[in-house]
Amino acid sequence: MSRILMMQVARFKFLIGATLLLIALINYGCTAGLRKARYSKEAERYFKAGQYDEAKIAYLKLLGIDPRNAVAYARMGQMWLEEGSPLRAGTFLAGAIKFDPKDWASYVRLAKSYASIGQLAEERQAAESILKRARNDTVSKQAECLF
Repeated sequence: MSRILMMQVARFKFLIGATLLLIALINYGCTAGLRKARYSKEAERYFKAGQYDEAKIAYLKLLGIDPRNAVAYARMGQMWLEEGSPLRAGTFLAGAIKFDPKDWASYVRLAKSYASIGQLAEERQAAESILKRARNDTVSKQAECLF
């Protein structure tokens, strides 16, 4: 009788443990998704208000949760470029292009960052890449202005 009771207790402990693990995994997934949404919304709000220091912090938190977020990379690159740091901008803009190859604005900004640091061959290559790939007249005109 005690053997049957011990088996029932072991099975009960297993079910409790499995249930707690399942609850923890569900909460972790929801929490990460909620944090991602919160950081994204917060970062965009700061970005649009021109509060770049706060926006950078929020975008970095967002990239910590979602390291493939092309918008966060693009915004970080744009802010660094506008603040006169083309080297930092270039790193983020390259990330934006890596995760969203159709982000033409990031191509244009990357070309501008190359020009700012005297990398004219890379600037020309980025501008030619835009002209080859872009079908949008506005983007093509921006790229032509880089020549």
